Amino acid sequence: MLHQKEVSLLEAINKNPAASQRFLSSSLGMSLGQTNALIKTLSDKGDLEIARTNGRQVKYVITKRGYTRWVRFTNVRLTEAFRHISGVKRSIGKILDSLFEKGVREFVLEGENDAIAAIVGEVFRETIGNDAKLIWGPAKAGNDEKGQVVLKIDGIDAAPDKGVVHLLHELANAG
Repeated sequence: MLHQKEVSLLEAINKNPAASQRFLSSSLGMSLGQTNALIKTLSDKGDLEIARTNGRQVKYVITKRGYTRWVRFTNVRLTEAFRHISGVKRSIGKILDSLFEKGVREFVLEGENDAIAAIVGEVFRETIGNDAKLIWGPAKAGNDEKGQVVLKIDGIDAAPDKGVVHLLHELANAG
């Protein structure tokens, strides 16, 4: 299987096959020597061909084998990511369900993390549906309304606040 640095190099070459090694090393944050060694490794494995265009200039060509291995690597990483997201969604569902069982009927989502907010919104609709309200914050200061909880989605600040659930902290503790 390819390594992440090899995949990053293939992606950079795919975007710019005529890029110099100096450009590739700079754009990938690697030394020129590392880039040269990776190109040689990929070439020796049959993932990359080096074609001379004129004089010292070269063009890199990703082979069919290289594309196949790149797609396989990407597929494995995407599968891992989807499994992780499914686990996060299950954990969020358990948190929401537990709060709902304790009588919470109004959830105030507070924070700037749009990706987590989207997941919470989706899980909320699947888990709770129309039996409670999800409100996009910020929560009103000093609001101790019974049956309401604030779901903070930014930071891992675990300082206990009445009526506040630090969602990232809870997810980290969910294992």
